[in-house]
Amino acid sequence: MENKEVIKELIETKGATVLLGNGYNRRISDVRKDKALQIPPSWEKLVVKVNESLETRLVISEESVKNGGITNPELFTAVSFAYDEVQGGGRHSILHVHRAVAELLVKETAQCVEIDEIQAIAQTLKEWDIPVITTNYDKQLEMCLGLNKYKTGYCPKTSSYYPVDYYYSDRQLEEDKLDKQFAIWHCNGVVDYVKSLRLDLCDYCNYTAWLKKCVPMYGGTVNNEAIFRNSWLWPFFNNKLIIVGLSLGPSEFFLRWLLIRRHVWRKEEKGEDMHGYYLRGKDDDLSLGQEAFLRSVGIKVLEYEFRGQIYEELFGVGI
Repeated sequence: MENKEVIKELIETKGATVLLGNGYNRRISDVRKDKALQIPPSWEKLVVKVNESLETRLVISEESVKNGGITNPELFTAVSFAYDEVQGGGRHSILHVHRAVAELLVKETAQCVEIDEIQAIAQTLKEWDIPVITTNYDKQLEMCLGLNKYKTGYCPKTSSYYPVDYYYSDRQLEEDKLDKQFAIWHCNGVVDYVKSLRLDLCDYCNYTAWLKKCVPMYGGTVNNEAIFRNSWLWPFFNNKLIIVGLSLGPSEFFLRWLLIRRHVWRKEEKGEDMHGYYLRGKDDDLSLGQEAFLRSVGIKVLEYEFRGQIYEELFGVGI
């Protein structure tokens, strides 16, 4: 069966969740080559731009981020300490970096409703009527579709830090069908809640420690079943995944941990070995190690001739 038919069948049977990365923004930027176009930057550009906006003395470039042997969360930690140094010390806080990221992304999504490719991707995702979980902090897809914010109501008072039960949709979802209906969920935080952005190592470590009580551990037990079944965790765990535009590189250690937990739970609950698809072009940088990891957690790699073919087949856009 061709890739297109595999994905189509999965969507039509309502058995899938789209896990969407920042790849489509990279593609649009690469193809259009319009420097005036306001598109959220790649993760490498983001940390460089934030470092520049905070006017630290830390010297980093996009190239050094890509090849520096260090992850983005570690670099955001370095930026936060460099900012403290410029400010003359005092109590350390990552919030200055959070605010800088949020301001930058709000500014660079202002034009997204005028970008045909982003509009087409957003409209197609809505037509599929299945959950979308994005690793991005920005709300450009929501802006393109005019979506509203809703809450399932199961998250505790820490929702400004961990808004896992907030989603964006054109309607309030039926709570027993969160895994079957279209909504956009943000797994790494969203600009509406500046404190929720997962940026540096402490952010991810704290988030992982908090989520450990909400996701199945070995043996399938969950300490907080309500959050597990009434947040983005449920469509992530319960459905097969269609992973698009996500490198799952060294900086994505949080998601890799979740994929491990998901694999164990799904094998116990569903008796399945294959839990979804990772879409890649032959021109993508996917190492043998990454491919081995994906296979180990039940994710099959679907290969396309080039990465632009993925967006053309799925969303009808030539990027």
